[in-house]
Amino acid sequence: MKLRCSLQPHYGTRLALAVSCLVGAAVASRAATFTVINTNDSGAGSLRQAIQDANATASPPHTINFNIPGVGVHTIAPTAALPSVSVAVVIDGTTQAGYAVGSPVIEINGAGAGASSTAFTVNGDGSTVRGLIINGWGAFGIQVIGANCTVAGNFIGTNAAGTTAVPNASAGVGVFSGGNTIGGLAASARNVISGNAGGVVIGGSAGTGNIVEGNYIGTNAAGTAAIPNVDGVTIGMGANANLIGGGTAAARNVISGNTGRGVFTPNNQNIVRNNYIGTDVTGAAALGNGGNGVEISGGTGNQILDNVISGQITQPTAGVFITGDASGNLIYRNFIGTNAAGTAAIANWWGVNIEGAFGNTVGGPAGNRNVISGNFNTGVRISGSDTNIVQGNLIGTNAAGNAAIGNGNQGVRLDNSNRNTVGGTVAGEGNVIAGNFLAVMVIFGSDNQIRGNTIGADSAHTVAMTNYGGVHVYSGTGNLIQGNTILSRTAELAIDLNAAGSYPPDGVTANDACDPDTGPNLLQNYPVLTSATSTGVSTAIAGTLNSTASTSFSLEFFANPACHASGYGAGEVLLGTANVTTDASCNAAISVTFPVAVPNGCVVTATATDPAGNTSEFSQCRTVVGVVSTSSTAVASSLNPSLVGQSVTFTATVNGGGPTPTGTVTFMDGAATLGSAALVGGIATFSTSSLAVGTHAITAAYGGDVNYGAGTSPVLSQVVNAAPVNGDAIPTLDPRGLIALVLLMAMAGVWLLAKRTP
Repeated sequence: MKLRCSLQPHYGTRLALAVSCLVGAAVASRAATFTVINTNDSGAGSLRQAIQDANATASPPHTINFNIPGVGVHTIAPTAALPSVSVAVVIDGTTQAGYAVGSPVIEINGAGAGASSTAFTVNGDGSTVRGLIINGWGAFGIQVIGANCTVAGNFIGTNAAGTTAVPNASAGVGVFSGGNTIGGLAASARNVISGNAGGVVIGGSAGTGNIVEGNYIGTNAAGTAAIPNVDGVTIGMGANANLIGGGTAAARNVISGNTGRGVFTPNNQNIVRNNYIGTDVTGAAALGNGGNGVEISGGTGNQILDNVISGQITQPTAGVFITGDASGNLIYRNFIGTNAAGTAAIANWWGVNIEGAFGNTVGGPAGNRNVISGNFNTGVRISGSDTNIVQGNLIGTNAAGNAAIGNGNQGVRLDNSNRNTVGGTVAGEGNVIAGNFLAVMVIFGSDNQIRGNTIGADSAHTVAMTNYGGVHVYSGTGNLIQGNTILSRTAELAIDLNAAGSYPPDGVTANDACDPDTGPNLLQNYPVLTSATSTGVSTAIAGTLNSTASTSFSLEFFANPACHASGYGAGEVLLGTANVTTDASCNAAISVTFPVAVPNGCVVTATATDPAGNTSEFSQCRTVVGVVSTSSTAVASSLNPSLVGQSVTFTATVNGGGPTPTGTVTFMDGAATLGSAALVGGIATFSTSSLAVGTHAITAAYGGDVNYGAGTSPVLSQVVNAAPVNGDAIPTLDPRGLIALVLLMAMAGVWLLAKRTP
């Protein structure tokens, strides 16, 4: 077998040799390193020559290093496009003396290379471009066509300091293949991709499975000021299943300061995760994009999660915009309109805006809620869009759900949209919609469901968050409003069916006989409550409903600490539901009892919903009256006939489970009421001087704190003033007086006997 060897020059040394040995027709060689030693456009030691020779050398991957004499930034200014990298090559600017992380010193400037030129076209699978300044090119800074390539640690579209734009005219990085990584998890892998027409563009049917992580896209090298691209990241037609960001903070991109959109995709199954979009690197200050933070136009199955998407304040942009018949997209666990801590506003114009799209989900149960707060206009706007779900979110509050960061208009607005769901029937699906200028508005929409939400209160249902009313329906029918906690402490109603059809709401809509109306929710009649009585363990409510004849209605009953100023209700605590059916005369009687104690002086209200889902406004308030519970314990009081104006004190102690009760205890002598006393620490004492001489059976009855629970009958005992003063009573003669009287009588007997003795 014949052995052939050849000698080839090695870049960076005059005499270094690379040996390749061929056995017969087979050629054996090893990976080569080529070193760029000057800034020339061509010839020995140039970058152009290094790429050409790497392409021509067998058995890649090869490496192109840099060792250009001198200090500072070294600028290579090609007069034409550089050769395409056709094999696996690592072009490594970090090898140049003077390089430091975040301060590359090899600049590849394309100002003289022609209008359509690209610095690096990477065809070789597994290639890497690292640690360079790439600017001024007529097309792309880097165009990746090979698969499984890496672009890391570069300044693409800026000057060497990363402080001003030196644009690449098409995009900083174009990716048209799969499995590539732009950036990385280490600080040394971060690209600054700013100042270009586009930041990162991923396109074509082969553009799948790429990762863009850890970069600053649209900002300076510090991540604190804008050096805008037009769009930050574009996932173009045909490109699916790409990841922008990742599951850790290290994977976070800062995509901010761009004049257009932060992230845009018309495609499917892409994931945008854990990025700061529209803020600076701290997540605490606005650095907004001029367009939408994230825009999905026509895509399906994309996921937007764990991001801070804030600062897109230009009208009419949104933190997240879904349009173009996009469907099945998920937006969850984001902060939209706040800082990264969820404690202060960094407004978008709209938080989430869904236009002409269907079947998308904003939020979700089990920890998938978004915080959508602090936005200039509406928190969630759904326009011309059907079957979307808004679920489990905090809309208008901080991340803890206990303080307001209100959206400037509605919390949720449904505009010309049908069959959408706001909230849900399962625990955790309800939204907290509070602190906003308005709460929920339905305009030109039908068959929407507003269910299980807390509207106008904090997440614990304990603190009222100021807003103007609750749910306003301006047109459309079949809008179901059930199972919500709705507070309204302002002039507007908790539910307003606005026959006028436009803002402002028109207040209470009066019932009419047999309810023949048209209008929003058919202006469904509300129930009329006639009584509400509560014991210590339950509440009974009676009333009537007049509505469509021979129809079954679902009623919901609520307790409130006070009535709305209108005299009609809100719905702060859901007591329960009941069904009634109207007769042929349009009437149904209401008689329900719920195993919930409502305190005396509180009010109850109710709504009615017809079989088509048309929910009424709230009924007039009905004040709860307590029903006293008579004690089974009686105490006999024997009053001394020898004393006048007797004052006897009785004590009643209320027993049962729960906290110390409040309320009053009423004392009775037979059927006659003697008077009442307030409970203090669970004990009430009462004193009377009106009892006649003799024996009395005194009872006590408790009526008051219905939250105290079962077993609240008082235990009664008699306490008599210790010493008779001014005729105070004693129940029986003191035994000591009886003994003294016996002794006196004995002494008298002895004396009389002595006198009679001779």
